[in-house]
Amino acid sequence: MAQGTENYEKLLADAQTAIARRDELAAREKELAEAVAEKEKKIAAERELLRKTVDSTLKKRRSELESSYDGEIGKAEKRLRDARGRREKAKNQGVRDRIHEETAELREENTELREKFRSILKEDHAPVICRANLYYALYFPRCFSEFLTLLAFFAVCFAVVPIGIYLLLPQQRTLWLILIYLADIFVFGGLYVLIGNATRSKHAEALKDAVRCRGLIRSNRKKIRVIITSIRREGDDDAYDLGMYDDEIAKLEQELADINAKKRDAVSTFDSVTSTILTDEISAPGKKRIQELTAACAGFRNELEDIEQKRKENKIQIADQYESYIGRDFLDPEKLRALQDILSQGAAANISEAREVYRSRLEKQ
Repeated sequence: MAQGTENYEKLLADAQTAIARRDELAAREKELAEAVAEKEKKIAAERELLRKTVDSTLKKRRSELESSYDGEIGKAEKRLRDARGRREKAKNQGVRDRIHEETAELREENTELREKFRSILKEDHAPVICRANLYYALYFPRCFSEFLTLLAFFAVCFAVVPIGIYLLLPQQRTLWLILIYLADIFVFGGLYVLIGNATRSKHAEALKDAVRCRGLIRSNRKKIRVIITSIRREGDDDAYDLGMYDDEIAKLEQELADINAKKRDAVSTFDSVTSTILTDEISAPGKKRIQELTAACAGFRNELEDIEQKRKENKIQIADQYESYIGRDFLDPEKLRALQDILSQGAAANISEAREVYRSRLEKQ
């Protein structure tokens, strides 16, 4: 019997060793899995950091490259704007000079007509009112603006004034409105007739000549406006000697086009060549760190795979050699030691009896 219990005790001891080995392998497997996860996390962080570093550096370098060209482009555009401004200024001055030259005769004629107009009225001793534009609009209208002035004058005198006075009265009555209109007609109409009779009959010939002068002045003004419009609408700038400005503008336009072309080429070269070189230079230290981490991670992963394989073999060994004899519920270091003590104390002859003793003792506690 002693020999038999010794074999059972050895079986339990071997089972404890196998269980300890299982727990050791499981702990190491967990440790390696955590190490692999940590390394993979660091690798991902390094890759993200490297990507951001490369992107930010390339973006900065590209921006600096474009900024350098943009500064030169801005200067070239300003010189071009200034040149075009000088050309426009020279053209405007040429237009003004041409207008002044081509209308000089008409303007001189108008000056003489205005002087003649004043001389006629002065020699005929016509009242000062006969020199006013309003006088000719009221008594000798000849153009649209004068007819419009005449209409506005009568509208104010015979509509606005009487109605305004009527509305200012404390009480409005039809009789008062009639009386206001009669007074208005008497005052303004009387003044209109009185002034007309006093001037047109006494100074008829002078006024006739004055009206003729005013008509000639208006005709000359129309001619001047036609000349000005015609000159301003002309699309041909050859008359203004702008060749010097055109040559300068063409040169500056070509200079601007060349800078833009160089910028496009530089940016294209940067995108296709320089960016690749910079990426390699910037990535070198980061790639080295990633390679080191990857190698370390691969070492941990290989060891993990080895431990996983050993743990599987150990699990199979425990299932084959001990689980069927001892029972899965007793494959625990504490329980195995308890069974071993029961056998060594002679309280049981085999493992099954030792299990029953363990349970009975457990129930008594």
